[in-house]
Amino acid sequence: AAGRVKYTVHKTGNREIIKDSKGRITGTTRETKERKYYYNSNGSSAGSETKRNQNGTRIIKDASGRVKYTVRENGQQEVIKDSKGHIAGTTRTTKDRKYYYDSNGSSAGSETRW
Repeated sequence: AAGRVKYTVHKTGNREIIKDSKGRITGTTRETKERKYYYNSNGSSAGSETKRNQNGTRIIKDASGRVKYTVRENGQQEVIKDSKGHIAGTTRTTKDRKYYYDSNGSSAGSETRW
């Protein structure tokens, strides 16, 4: 339902623990200088994300290393494209929140910025 918490993320050093609304661990991340790695709840690889390059673009890959999305930052907005170059969604960032929109421009959720 709208406005309900789906996940919380707790960051410690270069790692994040992702928990669902009932407090169960659903995944973790580990960050290096060049990349952020994602793991599911049993510790298996769930993909990775490159750091933003000089053009404001980062690449998200699945567990097999295939490009799933490219994300291009443009000021307070990001454009998310699928592996075929079609717009899959956008984001808009304010001081306190990051808003997500699907490819039709409909709200797809938000997250609190710290």
